[in-house]
Amino acid sequence: MPATLTSAVARAENAVDLALSADVRAQDAASPHDALNPACWSLAGPGSPTVVRVDARKADGAPDRARAFRLTVLPSLAPGGAYAVAPAPALKDPAGASAATTAFAVLAPGRAPLAGPAPGEPAADVLLPALAGPDGGPRLAGELEALRARLETLAQTRLGAFTHLPGFGHELEPKRPFTAARLAREAARLAAAVRADPDVLRASVSVRAAEAPGLLEVEVRAEPRFGGPPLDVAARVVAGPGP
Repeated sequence: MPATLTSAVARAENAVDLALSADVRAQDAASPHDALNPACWSLAGPGSPTVVRVDARKADGAPDRARAFRLTVLPSLAPGGAYAVAPAPALKDPAGASAATTAFAVLAPGRAPLAGPAPGEPAADVLLPALAGPDGGPRLAGELEALRARLETLAQTRLGAFTHLPGFGHELEPKRPFTAARLAREAARLAAAVRADPDVLRASVSVRAAEAPGLLEVEVRAEPRFGGPPLDVAARVVAGPGP
């Protein structure tokens, strides 16, 4: 069986860690068939980054081969960008057999832009969540997961948490009592903030008391402007006593 890429994870904006199912050559970066040669790897995605260096994590007693590598790439990966990485056809194992060139999806770490909830407010950055496929490896993701990250942050952030976004977040305070009328007003205000996102076509928000005392449940449903099923986001917020 040829060596096949089994995982690929972007650990930093310019570093991608890879693992193969079997050892490949890893001794001479000048060799056209050696994994240490950057030309033996392909990377496709936003900004067209290039592999400029390859480092191997070798097992004891195997100085000329490895199956785990770190690729250093330039320019840096676009934050939240989706990439495909694969061994090039030239990569070979110690016996001279070519590695499989099957590509693996990689989601770059970083931050997605968050539109200000009111006209004139500057954009913020939201850290994207880690994504994994059914096999535990990263899966392809893009604007849909970036939107989900923004909605989750909105539902969980208390007003004033972002000093440069004074209108962003909910107004539910840990020790302030709440009434049904106040929760309805808060739901309407949050819904307006969600609809202000340029990627949201339609949205609804509900805020209600949770079963546990002093907790409120915030639920957001947003229909992406770029298509696809509605996104559902839920968060629990600490609040004061209810009516």
